[in-house]
Amino acid sequence: HGGCHVKVLFLCYMSAWQIDPRLSYSVTWFCSWSPCFSCALHLAQFLSKHPNLRLCIFAARLYFCKEKNSEPEGLRRLKAAGAHIAVMTFKDYFYCWHTFVASRDREFKAWEGLNANSVRLARKLRRILQPVDEIDDLRDAFKLLGF
Repeated sequence: HGGCHVKVLFLCYMSAWQIDPRLSYSVTWFCSWSPCFSCALHLAQFLSKHPNLRLCIFAARLYFCKEKNSEPEGLRRLKAAGAHIAVMTFKDYFYCWHTFVASRDREFKAWEGLNANSVRLARKLRRILQPVDEIDDLRDAFKLLGF
């Protein structure tokens, strides 16, 4: 799987689970970057084939490719497929640190600007995922469309 993004590799891994359609599954996924357009489409397609799977994605940063500018549409399609997408908060970083990174004897130290950056990115994600017909501010609508 050389050259694949980790999201696609994870789908290959999940495909091997032999998901039972009679059971419900929930996957919480913490990642450094939100899915790119292509990965979001792959994830949305996977979710459409497995309606009994709930996917919650917590991203530290929002990924945008300046050349294509298609990531917002990919995130909207992923949300429409049933995924929950959020930006990581201080609480999420704290949880990840203690669960996946360090032992309990080392305390999580938030870096300067972590809370402000999380709030800014969460607002940006909320604007992206908000249906176009619900956008009140015309400037947000134009920004969302790339104008």
